[in-house]
Amino acid sequence: MNVKVIVNPAAGNGRAKDIIPQIENFLYRKDVSFNIETTYRPGGGTLLAKRAIATGFELIIAVGGNGTVAEVVNGIIGSDAILGIIPAGTGNDIAKMLGIPENIEEACEIALSPTKKKIDLGLINSRYFINGVGIGLDAQIAKNVRGTNTYKRSFLKTLFTSKPININMNVDGVAISKPVTSMTISNSKSFWGDHIVSPDALIDDGKLDICMTDSVSRLKYFINFKKASKGEHSKVPFITTMQGRKINLNIPKSSPIHVDGELFESEDQSYNIELWSQILWVKSKPNTQDLTVN
Repeated sequence: MNVKVIVNPAAGNGRAKDIIPQIENFLYRKDVSFNIETTYRPGGGTLLAKRAIATGFELIIAVGGNGTVAEVVNGIIGSDAILGIIPAGTGNDIAKMLGIPENIEEACEIALSPTKKKIDLGLINSRYFINGVGIGLDAQIAKNVRGTNTYKRSFLKTLFTSKPININMNVDGVAISKPVTSMTISNSKSFWGDHIVSPDALIDDGKLDICMTDSVSRLKYFINFKKASKGEHSKVPFITTMQGRKINLNIPKSSPIHVDGELFESEDQSYNIELWSQILWVKSKPNTQDLTVN
């Protein structure tokens, strides 16, 4: 099997770049035919992945965080290639969902193992996402997460400055119009590493999980934040959850939105979001819970 390794050298504040020698040594020891390339600009992972598919690579390994994985996914979708992940970002939510550890040797072993699974993806306008979409406070946090400014620091910086936004949404024919502090549309359980935004989400259940936080005072939100971050949504009265497959969303033009942790824009702030079931092959730890081995 020909293996392409795509590394985002900036991921994890440079950690991804630092572990390249370990990955090379592992692949040499396994006598694998491989090639390593680094991304050179935003969106570079998608272009490198498309080029890898065109030149016959069968296993594409993304080295980085959620954003890097998402770029590679958008490059291999529609092909027969398999996605492998070596987590080296700040959140690594998808890797965790698939049972892939941050230990480099163990992650490499899983990437080369015969175990593969088919998972769902979301599609927002023309872009696929593997983890989820964030609006309102969650998107403002994504905007501020840069360098050493981690999720928790960004949360504290953003909480008392962000404002509620008005959403107009249709979920599988159900119309919703309301102000929210934050909203997430998730394919998996967590964002930002340890913040459980959708405790019931499964990456292969054919559904997107929606979590809406009503417009409440920042103090009230802060007091209940710990419960929400642990996935105890039922204990927070101003959080509403639901599931769906097709979502039409309109938000004010000044409101940011993130897709897999990266800021995303539509000219008219109108978004068509859809779940595509069992569309991507990915390497994962054997017997990973919540997933069906194919």
